[in-house]
Amino acid sequence: MENLRTIKLMKLFGIKYLVDHPEWLDAGPTADKKRLPDGSQRLVFENGDWKIWEFLDVFPRAFLAGKYEVIPDGEKLISRLYGDSFDPRQTILLNQEPGSEFSILPDELAQVNILQYRPTKIVFETFSAFDQLLFLSDTWYPGWKAKLENGRELKILTADYALRAVPVPAGDHTITMWYFPESFRTGLITALFFLIITVIMMKLVRQTY
Repeated sequence: MENLRTIKLMKLFGIKYLVDHPEWLDAGPTADKKRLPDGSQRLVFENGDWKIWEFLDVFPRAFLAGKYEVIPDGEKLISRLYGDSFDPRQTILLNQEPGSEFSILPDELAQVNILQYRPTKIVFETFSAFDQLLFLSDTWYPGWKAKLENGRELKILTADYALRAVPVPAGDHTITMWYFPESFRTGLITALFFLIITVIMMKLVRQTY
């Protein structure tokens, strides 16, 4: 595979495994198609004509970055992302500023670990000497929220056009990201309202009879 743009996106989106077969229904014969460079892949499964390769150059699912650029225009952001000189592992592209309370600076020793990963809840621990951007290769979507261990809410930013980034302060922290859309909140309030009305009506009926 010689398409550097595709390889860059594979790294960024965390595509770790590739399924290989000599012929695909939608692509025809693939035996003579170019593969990833040998130094970038490792065979981890083989059964007949089927193979699964591990992509060795993939970025971590989550990492901390100390550099960012703000590009509100989507087309310009994509152009910058695909640029040959741009390294998405070191710099995150945002569509807005992370906030004046943060001073994002490079920190080679900064670390992040994923403590828990569930469909609607993700917990991280971070260690850094300077404020950082916590990058996650999951799609940005309304309804996701983030907070520190002390309850301080953090803004979830759109990173690299469609992914997530959260500005985090320096130090050792536990960051929780969870999904709670406004529609769900409204549904709970509505359900509670009708439950109260039902209870009141049942009491009135009992008093009547």
